[in-house]
Amino acid sequence: MRKFSLILSCFASAAVADDYQIVTSIAPVQGLVAELAAGAQTPELLVPAGADPHEFSLRPSQIRSLQTADLIVLAGNGMEPWWDDVADLVSADATVLILGSGPSVAQYAVPMRQDPGVRDPHMWTDPDVAGIWAERITLMLRAIDPENAGTYDTNLQSTLLALAEVAVTSQAQLAPIKDVQLVFGHDSLQYFELAFGLKFGGALSDAHGTEAGAQTVSSIAGLEGPACLVIDINEADDHGHALIEDAPSVQLDPLGSTLLGQPNFAAALIAHLAEALASCAPS
Repeated sequence: MRKFSLILSCFASAAVADDYQIVTSIAPVQGLVAELAAGAQTPELLVPAGADPHEFSLRPSQIRSLQTADLIVLAGNGMEPWWDDVADLVSADATVLILGSGPSVAQYAVPMRQDPGVRDPHMWTDPDVAGIWAERITLMLRAIDPENAGTYDTNLQSTLLALAEVAVTSQAQLAPIKDVQLVFGHDSLQYFELAFGLKFGGALSDAHGTEAGAQTVSSIAGLEGPACLVIDINEADDHGHALIEDAPSVQLDPLGSTLLGQPNFAAALIAHLAEALASCAPS
């Protein structure tokens, strides 16, 4: 039976070669795994930067990567809708780590605003959750590759320190926009909002990319008080500007695709989001 590592189990007997293959699904997962595995392993990214994870279809070469992978790391909670179609093709010897599942993140999980029966998958935008994900990934790496345990431990401590620091600086940076109603082109920052006490004004598409209905659009158009349009860098913004034409707008990258390869990727992503949203402050 394939080993789905929602809870870590026995890895002591797992052998690791120099070409140990780690496959990650989306940019924020790849960035975090690469940060933690730096100096020992280089993870592959399946969904390329700039592609929409909700609409992406795997190419044959990417399916082959999954078939030969030793470790597959996913965000989970519907962030990879293609996974169910390829899960049975994965080697029985592969280990699959689904970061958005398991008891360690359950207390942070929140439902999608438009569908309370479904968990919002964008958990990496909460620095506390990013830290938990980092710890889970490191435990996996250490167990599979004990020879590089020291490297993984050092990388983890750097990641956790950077996340703690950016949480403090971002809280101060975001203080001026606490009363600004944030209207999103895509509802991908609910965890970030909750972590930093921000105000949600509406979204033109839900956490899985489904367009908002007429009632939601009408509510956004009728907003009173300060508002700001938040645009994903990969999305068109014409609709939002038409609804709240007098409001400022900012662009940001919730997936961190433009940040891949930066040191302390997880903290750099939180800092990027905070800096962009801080521009929503009333003049």
